[in-house]
Amino acid sequence: MDALFEQSAEMARVITTGISIAFGVGFLINLSRAQLARGTGDSLGYSRALQQGIGMVILLALSANVELIAAALYTIGSGIDVDPSSSAVLTGVWEQLAKFFASTILGGVGVFTTVSAMGAGMAGHISSIVGSPSGISSTISNGIVLIGGGILTMMSVVVANSIIATVF
Repeated sequence: MDALFEQSAEMARVITTGISIAFGVGFLINLSRAQLARGTGDSLGYSRALQQGIGMVILLALSANVELIAAALYTIGSGIDVDPSSSAVLTGVWEQLAKFFASTILGGVGVFTTVSAMGAGMAGHISSIVGSPSGISSTISNGIVLIGGGILTMMSVVVANSIIATVF
């Protein structure tokens, strides 16, 4: 049974690596699309790229945490060396699930902040090329808001990990 689990874990690592590479490349292409759409004022293209980016972050978080969640579920399901109703085992599963959901939600927020920052930078660049003072001032105010949003996003990662560590 353990040899089968090891083979499955190795296959999961290979599949996860492939998924990560595919979604990483797709994510970079998607960020470029979002930046271009935001800079040119295409709100439909921007929202479409943003939705796809958040979906990619969710799938990346799932692929990154699948091995930890699978190991915890295997421990419960095997019942060989551990009592499936053990509170320590159940707490471990819930801890991995909490980390998964926290990384998914905060990753989505990070995507939104990143795309917004890149789009604001592109819009500012275009505004400076055409000589629009209102566009440049709008870019500066968006930049200040995005810096604050980025700081809050980073702080929320620390707070979420602290809460999970405190609860579990």
